[in-house]
Amino acid sequence: MADGPLISFADGVWVDTGPVRFLGLQLTATMAVLRLGDSSLLLYAPLAMTPERRAAVEGLGRVAHLYVPNLFHHLWIGEWAAAFPSARLHAPARLAKKRRDLRIDRPHDAAPDPAFAGVVDELRIDGFRLDESVLFYRPARTLVVADLVHNIGQPQHPWTTFYTQTMGFYDRVALSRMIRWTAFSDRAIARRSLDELLARPFDRLVLGHVAPLRDAGLEVTSCAVVAKDGAMPASLEQITAAHPRIHTAEGCFYRDALLAAAQALGLVARVLPPKELESAAATVMGLGRAQVPGLLTDAGRIVGRPWGKDQKMAALAAWIMLGAL
Repeated sequence: MADGPLISFADGVWVDTGPVRFLGLQLTATMAVLRLGDSSLLLYAPLAMTPERRAAVEGLGRVAHLYVPNLFHHLWIGEWAAAFPSARLHAPARLAKKRRDLRIDRPHDAAPDPAFAGVVDELRIDGFRLDESVLFYRPARTLVVADLVHNIGQPQHPWTTFYTQTMGFYDRVALSRMIRWTAFSDRAIARRSLDELLARPFDRLVLGHVAPLRDAGLEVTSCAVVAKDGAMPASLEQITAAHPRIHTAEGCFYRDALLAAAQALGLVARVLPPKELESAAATVMGLGRAQVPGLLTDAGRIVGRPWGKDQKMAALAAWIMLGAL
């Protein structure tokens, strides 16, 4: 690794952090440096340029691309563009109205840059008012995001502590409730983008604020059992008195065994009746119930076969549990 503030995070990925203030919050912002196939560099959400930071970047190679991930992480991009005038600047199209001083070479919604082919996948989050694009760096299986999720840790500043606790991302990787409530113009479209993002095989996660995650594999935190929430027949005699009761008891045993196992592992567990899945999923995702079948169809196109009734119910149950986190 070159001498300087950059930290080697993975093969071909370096990160650096610096303090930022926003709405009175005391946070840190993160920039990432990615090595492309031709050994040139892409700078994602670069921080304020200092002599040490610039020297560290130049020590890694030629800066060919500057990447503004959304409408907010652009404060210092101008000084990097001035220092590296031959670098291509990638940014949301709407940033041109906020930053008329910038020469945007390629808006996010344009055709992919050939230099990214096979190395960097751009994943635009549609229906997201921040106009954010996430990068998936294939060689190191690393996802690079800005404000889609946060990993603030345990801030000591009182107002920052209060705000992050209230907004649900204190000491956890999570989407701020404020962003969840206000930043999505079309939740169904945004969900499709998020499903596409989550389908990427990433092991590491670089976040726009505070610490990146070296082990970002999906963690099981909750589970659901799709079953009727009925009671077990009172006695063995009642169970064996009629054949249908045997099947009822079998279902109850299976349900209760799964719930007991989940609880023993410390997982949040719920029984979700099949007839209530669509309405419950619509509620947690902020959608109308009529939108849910279309969302399932789109998910099936991403996941592939088999995609029958069982798979659809499992997907609905997962969305319900994720929405409750």
